[in-house]
Amino acid sequence: MDKTQIIDDLMVEADLINQVDEVMKFVARHISVRYEFEGKPKRKEVWEYPLEALREAVINAIVHRDYTVPSNVQLEIYEVMSKIK
Repeated sequence: MDKTQIIDDLMVEADLINQVDEVMKFVARHISVRYEFEGKPKRKEVWEYPLEALREAVINAIVHRDYTVPSNVQLEIYEVMSKIK
């Protein structure tokens, strides 16, 4: 069995709105972005994963957790290693 290594984690202690913002900043630090230039003054950012979908997942995790028991929502970042055989 291969070892799984968590490369980063984050504990956010803030109100619900700021929790979402802090987690999104954390996610953005760990996913790739490329830039496309289409002849406009501002470049277009193309993220490895759609930020809107990630934000929706984060909001759902925070809002729909069970607040009757003390617990946390966890987001862990793993390094993906491809094996060449």
